[in-house]
Amino acid sequence: MIKNIIIKKILFKKKYIKKKYFFKNICKIKNNINNGYVTQTVISNKLIVKNKYFNKNILNKSKYNFLLYYKNVTIKGSSPEFLLRNYLLNNYSKPIAGTKENCSKFNLIKNKKEISEHLMLLDLNLNDIFKSVIKNICIKRIIYLEFQKNIIHLVSNIFFNNFKKKNINNILTLFPAGTLIGSPKKINEILIFNYEENYRLFYGGILCLLNKNNLESCILIRFIKKNLNNLILRSGAGIINKSISYLEWNETIIKKNYFLK
Repeated sequence: MIKNIIIKKILFKKKYIKKKYFFKNICKIKNNINNGYVTQTVISNKLIVKNKYFNKNILNKSKYNFLLYYKNVTIKGSSPEFLLRNYLLNNYSKPIAGTKENCSKFNLIKNKKEISEHLMLLDLNLNDIFKSVIKNICIKRIIYLEFQKNIIHLVSNIFFNNFKKKNINNILTLFPAGTLIGSPKKINEILIFNYEENYRLFYGGILCLLNKNNLESCILIRFIKKNLNNLILRSGAGIINKSISYLEWNETIIKKNYFLK
């Protein structure tokens, strides 16, 4: 019911988030965390580049590279994260939380803020998995580094089996991805609608290839959307109580530079 209300209202949003609004939203999120309403919120902003050449060649920067055409919109992306992978009744999920520049001397694996952010979203992912009828579950790898072309991620791998054979049921329990909303999900959906000055559209959705027995899906992040002569990029950052506003803003810029370089 909450999702339907948000979708109806979200169509009327037209403004774009600026830096000062982004900082104000971080302060509001921290206030909500201190009051116990949420533990983490993932807020995003977007960048519009006008009259820039759009190369339609498929990128090869990550594991999931795609080029989509939808009406007058073209989407080109390279996503590092899959929501759910199913092969021979075995299910895999890969939450990603914690991002830094690849060339930075910043030691990501020892950063307490990034580790706590990752653990919160890992716990959220596990809670979503337990909503379905679980046969067995195993965290295969927890909090390791994954290197992309320009950035580094903190990643964990989850393996599970359940008694439901329909892949669509597993997707519905995990979607929307906690790594793009925060915890708890329902409250954050309302907060994100109030804080972000424009609707997300494709950002945070999923792209699936599936048949009767197998499924491969990726989360729609790290992509460029071409609409008329404008290129639109969107990226987000997970906000917790220890977040520093400037560093969170800088993280969103780093993710956009992933495509602009």
